[in-house]
Amino acid sequence: MFTDITYSVRKIFVSSLLLGLTLLSHPFPFLMSLIALLWILIEKIFTKFFKRFLTITAMIVIGSCILAIPYLIPLFLTVKWASPISTQISGALPNFGKTLTILMFIFCFSCISIILVNIKSLNKHILLALIFFCVNTASYLLLGIGLTRFLPFGAFLHEVRFMALSAPVFLIPLLIAMIKYIRYKKILSFFSLCFFLIVAIIAYPKMGLIYIGYSNYTTNDYLEIIRFIDPEYRILIPPCYGKLTEGDSYVTFADKLNIKCINGPYNQGDPKFFDYTVLVEWQEKWLRISYIRENLMQWGAAKYIFIRNPGKFLDSKGIKCVVINNYGALWMLEEHVAQVVVVSPLLLDISHLNQRYVSYIFSYFMPKGYKFILVPISSLNKIPINAFKGVIVDDRQKAEYYLQKYPHIYVILLNGKHNTIKSPCSIVNNRFIKCYIPYNDIVSYLYSGPLEYVDEWRKNDLNKPPLSYQIRKTLSKISNILILKLNLTYIPIYYKRISSKEFKIKGPFSANTFILVKESYFPYWKLLNKGGYITRTSTGFILIYIDKDVKEDVVLIYDKIVSFAYLQMVSMGLFILFSFILLKLRFLL
Repeated sequence: MFTDITYSVRKIFVSSLLLGLTLLSHPFPFLMSLIALLWILIEKIFTKFFKRFLTITAMIVIGSCILAIPYLIPLFLTVKWASPISTQISGALPNFGKTLTILMFIFCFSCISIILVNIKSLNKHILLALIFFCVNTASYLLLGIGLTRFLPFGAFLHEVRFMALSAPVFLIPLLIAMIKYIRYKKILSFFSLCFFLIVAIIAYPKMGLIYIGYSNYTTNDYLEIIRFIDPEYRILIPPCYGKLTEGDSYVTFADKLNIKCINGPYNQGDPKFFDYTVLVEWQEKWLRISYIRENLMQWGAAKYIFIRNPGKFLDSKGIKCVVINNYGALWMLEEHVAQVVVVSPLLLDISHLNQRYVSYIFSYFMPKGYKFILVPISSLNKIPINAFKGVIVDDRQKAEYYLQKYPHIYVILLNGKHNTIKSPCSIVNNRFIKCYIPYNDIVSYLYSGPLEYVDEWRKNDLNKPPLSYQIRKTLSKISNILILKLNLTYIPIYYKRISSKEFKIKGPFSANTFILVKESYFPYWKLLNKGGYITRTSTGFILIYIDKDVKEDVVLIYDKIVSFAYLQMVSMGLFILFSFILLKLRFLL
């Protein structure tokens, strides 16, 4: 339809409508459509109709974006809270992905070679159609192995999905076209059949695992474990130890079984991805250290951890086995677990050290790290500094500033390079504490590159031992001294979750109270009560500050910044206006 020279206003309207609905459904097919439009523009670039097609293309894209306003506006408003995760083919599917990529490239180049051999016997339209299929398939293959990173918002796309989408959408039409219009059909048919058989053989083990795992759902052992899970608490399922991504995973049937999980097969986009989920899912080796496992489970409000192969667990300190059978073992944390807690947070004002790593060290790698609630200076959100229990700095001048400006808070000065004190923690005076942390040694265990390339972290660091004994001993001393000196508050409180979008926290509360809600922070969360603010902890969870006495319950709701219904009405109004403009400009077409 697009190649028709007498392109009408009606066709532009229909094309905009379809492309807009495509973008609302998913960005991948939208990108595929844009690549197809780009191909047609390139085809017309040396013709007298190029400017006309360029105008038509621009109108179609503008119209589709207007229709997709309910998707685009929230995207632009909240994108800074999303975690830029993308997984390369080589990391996501170590064997299957690599082999499929190589096969598809070979197939594309083979198709191009066959087309070149038969080029004289093909008319212009058939030749262009065949080249179009080859170019499109190659484009999606390139996107699937990493070129999506160079697109706007490309860091949020999983390249591996381009592989899954491009294969059936463009290889099959290419096969049909080649078998129909090119000579030596028997050879081509045999070649095509062999290609799909090879792909099927490679994919079969993956499909088989999904089917076999799914069948476990009906077994007595599977259901026996469910009966021991209190639905008020969450369960942690590691990817390897718990076989998270198999078809029978408890995450898959969480809603049906009435259980709460802290994780899923993929968490990219989640604001707390790097601060929490990566350590639980991508580097589950941390679960082998008992106190780090306790920190991770406490932060996620997880009472249970499920292990498919109990023999892999090296350290069961702090957890006890509730049930074990042929399917797996359910372990329970012995310490009390709470999802809503009154806390006394510390402000984090770091200039030289990496803020994320300092957060890791305090909140995850120190014993009782779940009591160290850190708030970055950039996330204050109108909360007064003197409301915090203390501040962590890595600069002497900042330490002196806080000591003079805020006489009621503790100041913790970190030294991550040279140990100039006898003890890891030295109390200089009543409010000033110097701490030496083996920063560089700890960072060597962590990924330090761009966030979107965390795949290398998982691949190269997974087999490294999780922290040396000496590092753990040093962190333990620091934790004991700080918890004792600061007298950190950590008091579980009663709450009721009305729905997935509403918390009711039992009051009353006095002024200058901080409430930690172990739920992923997002700007859509709001307080219904007056006299309070919501901010984000360094680990990505919700922290409520009550700035004046509240006698009633505190109500926390998830409410979108802009109503979806309102955006729909605006979108439809602008699309109608766009249609009238098309009618006025029809003489240009």
